[in-house]
Amino acid sequence: EKLNADLLVSIHCNGEIPSAYGQETWYRKEGSKSLAECLQRNLVDGIDGKYLTNDRGVKQKNWAVLNTDIPAALVELGFLTNSVHPGYTTGGDIGYLTDDVQDVEKGIAKGIQEYFSKG
Repeated sequence: EKLNADLLVSIHCNGEIPSAYGQETWYRKEGSKSLAECLQRNLVDGIDGKYLTNDRGVKQKNWAVLNTDIPAALVELGFLTNSVHPGYTTGGDIGYLTDDVQDVEKGIAKGIQEYFSKG
């Protein structure tokens, strides 16, 4: 069944490099770059000063989840493997993700609103 969605936002927690931290947003097709930029800017602005942030920027990669006919972005909220920041380890609390998920939600929602307001 076709859902007729207007966009796709896939939300993840990274676990790549133990020393890495911060937020990044990925897009696959050039038509999704604006969505990724809106999401990244609003996510980082929404949590900056409250949690460990590092704006890792907007990046392009051929992720399968982003292979859609609609604008799509993959948001990485942080690195679960970072032992420098307590709570980013896989064995404990996930910092801002569990302490105040509303800041993350608001940032992503504002990013979507900004994207649609650009028309």
